[in-house]
Amino acid sequence: MTRAKKHLIISATNNEDIRAKPSIFMDEIPENLIQKEIISIDPARVIITQTAPLPHTDWSEATRTELEKRVKNYNLSVTALNTWLRSPREFLEKYLIRQPAGKMPSASFGTAVHAGLAFIGDYYNENTVLPSQELWIQKIEQILYHEILTKKEQSSFLEKTIEVINSYLSKTNCPLAEKALIEERF
Repeated sequence: MTRAKKHLIISATNNEDIRAKPSIFMDEIPENLIQKEIISIDPARVIITQTAPLPHTDWSEATRTELEKRVKNYNLSVTALNTWLRSPREFLEKYLIRQPAGKMPSASFGTAVHAGLAFIGDYYNENTVLPSQELWIQKIEQILYHEILTKKEQSSFLEKTIEVINSYLSKTNCPLAEKALIEERF
């Protein structure tokens, strides 16, 4: 997105069969810059395209050259070394081939906590008061809605996130809570 010079096209689907929702970044695009188009697809054409034979390509030499280049420039970390010791194949896939992997549900919990705290901090910086709990919970729900999670995971992570943030805000040395108390006195 940062490389677009004149135009940027972002696409998303409204297909209810797909669990993933459009990126939260799409919510930040001003309405006047959005152009919605409905595209109809001929299912027979899709089937023909999907079943058409692909031309044979020998990728072995190009792959070998690319992997050799990556190995030569690779800086081994402790985590990567532990991965190698556990499974050389996993090391190859994860660090050299860089095979994409899905986001673990637990990472979505971290995303929710981070987004909730960031929202509270930004709100405080703009308004010099902490937002209501209802307001930051809405933000967390919005974040969790965009994550690829089951309904049960969304509910569980929402509960845990509320618990973590409330615990953070109730600490006596919480920077945000301290600022709010100091400003309430004056």
